[in-house]
Amino acid sequence: MKRDRQGQLIDYITSVIKSNPLKVLLSVSCTLLAGLSTGGSLFMLLPLLELAGIPQNQANQSRAFELANSVSQSLGFSFTLYTSLAVYICLAVFQAMVGYVRSIIDTQIVQTYKQWLRNELFSAIMHAEWGFIKGKKNTHLFNNLIGEISNIGYAITAIVTSFSTLILFFGYLSASFYLSFGMTLIASLCFLPLLLVQRHFNNKAYKTGEIMYWRHESLFGTVLDFINSFKLAKSHSFQHRYLSAFKQITAQTVQDERAYAQTTAMTDALYQIGTTLMICVVLVCAILLISIPPVDLLLMTYIAARLIPNFSSIVRNYQYLLNTLPAYEGVMTLLREVQKHQEINTHKQPLTNVPLQAIRFENVGFYYEPDKPIFEHFTCEILINKTTSIIGVSGRGKTTLLELLLGLLKPQVGQICIDNVDLAQLNLDDWRSLIAYIPQECFLFNATIRQNLLWAKPNATDNELKVALCSAAGEFVFDLPDSLETVVGDQGIRLSGGERQRLALARALLRGPRILILDEATNALDTYNERLIKIAIDKLKGTITILIIAHNSYFHESTDKKLVL
Repeated sequence: MKRDRQGQLIDYITSVIKSNPLKVLLSVSCTLLAGLSTGGSLFMLLPLLELAGIPQNQANQSRAFELANSVSQSLGFSFTLYTSLAVYICLAVFQAMVGYVRSIIDTQIVQTYKQWLRNELFSAIMHAEWGFIKGKKNTHLFNNLIGEISNIGYAITAIVTSFSTLILFFGYLSASFYLSFGMTLIASLCFLPLLLVQRHFNNKAYKTGEIMYWRHESLFGTVLDFINSFKLAKSHSFQHRYLSAFKQITAQTVQDERAYAQTTAMTDALYQIGTTLMICVVLVCAILLISIPPVDLLLMTYIAARLIPNFSSIVRNYQYLLNTLPAYEGVMTLLREVQKHQEINTHKQPLTNVPLQAIRFENVGFYYEPDKPIFEHFTCEILINKTTSIIGVSGRGKTTLLELLLGLLKPQVGQICIDNVDLAQLNLDDWRSLIAYIPQECFLFNATIRQNLLWAKPNATDNELKVALCSAAGEFVFDLPDSLETVVGDQGIRLSGGERQRLALARALLRGPRILILDEATNALDTYNERLIKIAIDKLKGTITILIIAHNSYFHESTDKKLVL
């Protein structure tokens, strides 16, 4: 990853707090209340010990009893066995209820953060420049948007829990320092060697997280590649290739997860052994060197029993954060990249009531690579309400020309003028609302024909749907058993290629476009379906501006203009 680990970790924690500061504050407040109730429960042990028969001389030596007697006298209240137990039970119930509320709040923090991050990334991808997005792998986008954000969500629980545990930890530590500064200092110094050894395991947790991040992306890629090529893979009996690759990646993923599990298990074992030795050293020092009163020693042992698991929990959560840190940084790196390549539509000239009298490419220069220009000093005019066919061998920039017209790509030199206004100065959403674009591989949802058509115009009436279908030679729909309610399957697999394209044309016309673009939309069709679509397009001549890319010369015969690249 590009940034240092500490910077990543601070950003990670800060972003969680900023996503829902009020809920984080409530969670911390609940933790403080729980800590106070725990302290109260510990405080109530003192009168119980006194009632149990602690010798008076030992009680007088204890700083804890000194504090308890001071509080009791200031309240003007003496504790009996029953009142002490009653208060102890009330505090325990209060602590449980606070824990319940905090658990709900923590869940809300996690869900809110995941929702915010996923919405932020998805929105940025949606508004990104096409030239940037098409240079990214789909698997990289999917893995970060779906898989890694979920993994990050699990780690947010560790962040929130760490806040709470740290508060309790320092509360217990303060109580321990109050009872015996020297003994607590010795115990704290005993932890230093454990912290030094811990750095090695922290590095392992982070490196394992980096490996797992890229492994997840490989897993996504294998699955998506197979689904996208399912028919081809089945036709060639290549399923075993994908299955072998899938099994290999899942096996490697299991090994990575085991490596992380071994790291955390080793850390737990190390702390269990280390704290046991530490307690032994501290007890020896307390009894032989410091001569701490028995009551305070008993209370400090109780505190240690709470303190050590809290410290182990903090260490475990820190390791988990380090393990998921590469996922967080991967998502945030993608988010920053996408945000740098946003289409800027604000403060641009709106496109309302446009007469649309002229479309001109003026001295346009465009290249994907500086030494390989697609267009140089390119100038042409698109005839309004006429049909223009774009002709050229593969690689000459036919589709690139259409992407420039759509505003998906920007010319490095020159300008594209719409009624003498540079397209770069216009609101692209307004401009694209005038255009209907049909690619060679039309996209259909796994839904009904009606739902696929309504995607272009959600409020369209049945009569409008019928007119659009008839204008696109789509009358076959009304011969289907379920008519408009026919489910077309994923990518329209239940329809023939010609039927899919006619349905795509109907959807485009339902949009009521001023400009219709067919980007090799008929190249994969048989002669019959190609002729049907041509007849439908010929009927539109003179009413809208039509741009056609087609390899079949049959389509170019009746066009008003031929643009040869």
